[in-house]
Amino acid sequence: MNYLDVANSKTMFLLCLIPALTIVSVAVLFIRTAWKRGLELGMSNEKLKKCVTTSVTFSIVPTLSLLILMVGLAPTIGKFYPWMRMINIGAGQYEAVAANIGMQASGAGDWKALTLAGYVLIMLVMNFGMCIAPILCIFTIKKFDSTLKVAKGSKPFMNIATSALYTGFIAFSALPYAVNTKKPLAIVALLVGGSVRFLCVKLKARFPFLQEFSMTLSLLLAMVACIALTQAGIFT
Repeated sequence: MNYLDVANSKTMFLLCLIPALTIVSVAVLFIRTAWKRGLELGMSNEKLKKCVTTSVTFSIVPTLSLLILMVGLAPTIGKFYPWMRMINIGAGQYEAVAANIGMQASGAGDWKALTLAGYVLIMLVMNFGMCIAPILCIFTIKKFDSTLKVAKGSKPFMNIATSALYTGFIAFSALPYAVNTKKPLAIVALLVGGSVRFLCVKLKARFPFLQEFSMTLSLLLAMVACIALTQAGIFT
């Protein structure tokens, strides 16, 4: 059985729908509680409505990049699981990396060779990897933050070291695709997306809105470039 038959099945949809509805229900509960508390503090309905409208507006923009990433992951890990991951505590920088780590751990050379067991392993990696984050935050983030502030204040090298560590992680994740000439579309996506992100950073002083849209534009234009080259028959 092809793993995508399971990934795109009604059963998978229902399994993903349960946590999605739970998350939405909690969000609605928080909104109702906040609204009630606002009225208790003397805030008017008009002010609360304006607050909700502003919050919705500023929340939609950052999620556009997640929507694009969800669409991008759908052909490889199904329509429903990426949706569940993004509505949960997913992050654009994490999901694709975790999915590829899971695939490599399954022993599959590429997505075409992935088995159902390998797909289950990918789901476990994506879920458990992100579930650890909030648990660690509860017990370690305060101590970690205070220690990092002291280290950065007393040892300026820590500023460089922490940035280098993050850059190294990104390079380690992207390098296999950046040098794989057998799959040039990955190189095209990297070059186009990186160039767009670089331009957004350079132009954000003149066009502040680019700071919010940079990730979205990078992903979108990288995908457009790959689709255009594929449709033109240049790459497959």
